[in-house]
Amino acid sequence: MDQVECVVVGAGVVDLAVARALALTRREVLVLQAAAGIGTAISSRNSEVIHAGIYYPQDSLKARLCVQGRALLCDYCAQRSVGHLRCGKFIVATTLGQVAELQRIQDRASRNGVTDLLLLSAAQVRQSEPALHCEAALLSPSTGIVDSPALMLALQGDLESAGGVLALNSPLALMHKARAAIELEAVDGAQLCARLVVNAAGLGAVGLAQRCVGLDGCHIPKAFYAKGNYFTLTGRAPFSHLVYPVSEARLFMPRCASIGLTCAVARCNPATRGFAPSSVARANRRPIFGFRGQPSMVCRDWSICWASSPRG
Repeated sequence: MDQVECVVVGAGVVDLAVARALALTRREVLVLQAAAGIGTAISSRNSEVIHAGIYYPQDSLKARLCVQGRALLCDYCAQRSVGHLRCGKFIVATTLGQVAELQRIQDRASRNGVTDLLLLSAAQVRQSEPALHCEAALLSPSTGIVDSPALMLALQGDLESAGGVLALNSPLALMHKARAAIELEAVDGAQLCARLVVNAAGLGAVGLAQRCVGLDGCHIPKAFYAKGNYFTLTGRAPFSHLVYPVSEARLFMPRCASIGLTCAVARCNPATRGFAPSSVARANRRPIFGFRGQPSMVCRDWSICWASSPRG
């Protein structure tokens, strides 16, 4: 049986970042990707937003890593010429009753180390975004967007330059936790033994962990699935900033999307719904056009959204 020091299962943005980090420590690294290319699943279906770390509980790992990771990501993108833009984000209160919540959000962000939020009046907001209708808003200058395909290519390049290997079309069937190693068996019957395995297989990670013989079930997390419903605007983007309502962080209008940071492409996300694992396939086949909230209060001319087509 062939042996390798480290195996990373999956080739999305997280997987490639982990594999790169391992390879840079001069470890032998093999990345096993089930698909025919990198970043074909979750990493190609995300908002591409560089979050500031506003909402997470104080002293949580998410809060700490988001604040630190934002700075590291922007530095990395600058060094590797990966397209990214600190376009900023407005968190808008669409009613007078929501204005007090903006202050609570600002206080929580400050406790997380995000100290650059600015509380603006409706008139101040309209100076930057004339089409944005609100009572008040928080401006997060450090929130941005990133070209995720370019980011993944940069991570792959670093991985391979450090001696790491990427194997495409290599889905795993099962794993076996032995005494001093982990034995892996591919769908085609090929077998491999590794000292370290990182299971970052996205939506398939929990299933793969369940197929690991000898792994105690207490170490297998529960999967929580959610489906976001996106619309791509065919007209000119109405905003130059990201826009989120204060009540539910669901609506956003990135100035640019994955097509490229030079393209004026905007997307909105009126709704996100959770699903049980057994209903994921069924949910993905059912278009969802409903949404919660009152988007007409955020954009003065919301009709442009309905000229677009839904994205899963």
